[in-house]
Parts: sequence; structure tokens; C-alpha cells
Amino acid sequence: MLLLLASVIGPTHLPAKVCAQPTATVRIERPAIANEQEWRRAAKKSQRKILIRGERDNVVLVEVIEHE
Repeated sequence: MLLLLASVIGPTHLPAKVCAQPTATVRIERPAIANEQEWRRAAKKSQRKILIRGERDNVVLVEVIEHE
């Protein structure tokens, strides 16, 4: 009985949800050269290959060198 009374007297509305939008800041300190020679010269741990599906359903290989 006491629990029923407490549920009736308790808050009748729930607090509004707060949605946070993530943000990121990127600063380019120096430009990078993108060619086959730089790809071979880069450290293996900074190299990444990504397959992307194009507009006409074709698959494109993108080679990325990540710099910190």
C-alpha cells in the first residue's frame, strides 16, 4: 500500500533527454605528398587500404597514409 502511494505522489514526468553532438578539430600543420614512392617509404603501421563502393557499384581501392 505504501509503495502504491509513493508511486502516485512521485514525479509525473520524466526528465528530458540531453543529446550531445560530437565535434572534432583538425589542424593541418604541413601538406603531405601523395605518390607511389611516398607509399613505399611510409611505415607499414601508418599505411591503410580501404575498399569503397562507387556510384555505379564498382569497388575502388584507396590507400591512406595516416600522420599524427
